[in-house]
Amino acid sequence: MNGRLVRITAFVVMVLMLLSLGVSVMAEPPVTQAGAVLLINADNGDILYGKNENERMFPASTTKIMVALLALENLELDEMVTATASAVSLLPPGHTNIGILNEETLSVRNLLYGLLVSSAGDAANVLGERISGSVDEFIKLMNTRALELGMKNTNYMNASGAHNPLHYTTAADLAILARAAMQNETFREIVKTDVYIIPPTEKYTEERRLLNTNHLVSKKKSAKYFYKYATGIKTGFTNDAKRCLVASAEKNGISLITVVLGADVVDMQMMDFVDTTNLFEYGFANYKSESLVSEGSIVAQAPIKSAKGENRVLLEAGGNVSKLIGVSEVLGEVTHTDTIEKNIKAPIERGQVLGEAEYFVDGVSIGKIPLISTKDYAFDPIKNVLGVVASIFTSPWLYLPFVLFFLALVIIRQYNYNKRRRERAELRRQQKEQEAEKRRAAMKKDIYVKDFLNK
Repeated sequence: MNGRLVRITAFVVMVLMLLSLGVSVMAEPPVTQAGAVLLINADNGDILYGKNENERMFPASTTKIMVALLALENLELDEMVTATASAVSLLPPGHTNIGILNEETLSVRNLLYGLLVSSAGDAANVLGERISGSVDEFIKLMNTRALELGMKNTNYMNASGAHNPLHYTTAADLAILARAAMQNETFREIVKTDVYIIPPTEKYTEERRLLNTNHLVSKKKSAKYFYKYATGIKTGFTNDAKRCLVASAEKNGISLITVVLGADVVDMQMMDFVDTTNLFEYGFANYKSESLVSEGSIVAQAPIKSAKGENRVLLEAGGNVSKLIGVSEVLGEVTHTDTIEKNIKAPIERGQVLGEAEYFVDGVSIGKIPLISTKDYAFDPIKNVLGVVASIFTSPWLYLPFVLFFLALVIIRQYNYNKRRRERAELRRQQKEQEAEKRRAAMKKDIYVKDFLNK
């Protein structure tokens, strides 16, 4: 009994010491049933928890995130697309579709809603064929774009996500793709839509009512998995891939993305939704968002030329930079480096990008934001003329002729000096030669006289 009392006392003392130091122990990540899971900070991609995140898995219809990204990058939303027989016939039997008919015309917008809300494989093929001319060529584009994004363990064999042993990805790669897609405002709007109506077309006389397959954002199919902080993104299922879900959520300034691959149904529970919700709750409970810079805050200033009434332009943050840290942690030293355009000249419009700022915490890069003008800077013609005149008089080119003239004088003077030295040296040589000749002549004369007298 005494030993047990001692252990309890020691435990209480340890807890009190930790509390007195302001230290708390982060909760353990939830136990997940899926084969691979990943929880990241959506703002910068920091991994908060992962399990088998680099293991190759089958993506099923999460493939359609890539299709949507390419469609948004290459097509206009109001562009009309006519489905071909080849596009609608490529879909394997039983794959989710919205019944697109041969030669039916739909807008890119409606095709995207069908693709992401209803997980329509026929919409994927129609979009892919429109972008690249054929689905086969579009698959090549999908793989090229994946490599551009840094998805090094992904290979696409089709646009719909139908099972193929060579059609694979990883949770880490899907998180990269999800972050890229969520940068697009239209994509964000579509993936959080619970119900969407496609109006009748020339081939389809009834409207199509699309219900989101992601129960996190919609109660229409199943309210039990609804998660009020969820903002998307995409479900997937095949017998080989099992249940897959890429999801996003926002709460208290924190944006999270999860990837769940290879989940089952356990005790009548769809574990992809259960695992995802548990991961979100773990993230929101154990992390807090610390702002490094807020959009609209003044970050820097720079000289501006020819601006009416102004000599410097104020630059504000064109976005937010934040870092997730443990709820009991303290943010480290925040620094930033600014790269600003040189020779900024009016007119400048409000919001015009004039540079970039990179933010660091304890020397580690966290993110970059554009630096933008806080207001309009009008052009001042008088100031511009004065500036031109001032630049002329301060320009080194103005003084170049004088410098060249001075150098020429120096060179000419040096040349003349050297010439005079050579002439004097030649004169002295000639004088010495003449003196030597005189001495030789005198010596010859003396010798002649002596010879004459000796005879």
